[in-house]
Amino acid sequence: MGFNIKNEADRDLALDLVNVTRTLNDDNKAEGIVQSISDLINQGKYSNAIQTVENAVTQQAKQAGNYVSEASVKNTINKANSLSEYMDGLNKSPVGVVEGTMQEWLKRLSSKQAKEISNRIAQIETTLDIKDEETLRRIVPQLSDQPSVFMSKLQNLGDNAMVELN
Repeated sequence: MGFNIKNEADRDLALDLVNVTRTLNDDNKAEGIVQSISDLINQGKYSNAIQTVENAVTQQAKQAGNYVSEASVKNTINKANSLSEYMDGLNKSPVGVVEGTMQEWLKRLSSKQAKEISNRIAQIETTLDIKDEETLRRIVPQLSDQPSVFMSKLQNLGDNAMVELN
């Protein structure tokens, strides 16, 4: 992949963008993007060059089924924070359970409360629409998690959803 950047000061940006194109699975597409990047940078259209790369990477992620939209991330943050607030309102910390899983902790609650927590977890999962079960289990709090792991995942989704999901 070759490109010709006329202004030496722009070379670092161009190299960064070219490195990102290496994540693309299609070499022909990547070659075309590199040429576009070069042309746009030489014209001083830096934002357009960056946008070109972002669009290509996003398109590939969507095709691979690994894409989580900004709207989904925002919904996930809201749902995670809502679940966290609901659990705080119960005044019964699951972390106090030394052994066992969240499923076992739910047995200590009323059936209505337990069902509400289960439903909210399911809502988070469906909001994300992640196809890979392993990724979903790694990110979303699961009733099979130990309480400390469950609460950590919930906190991470509420605070760092963009990092966790992308």
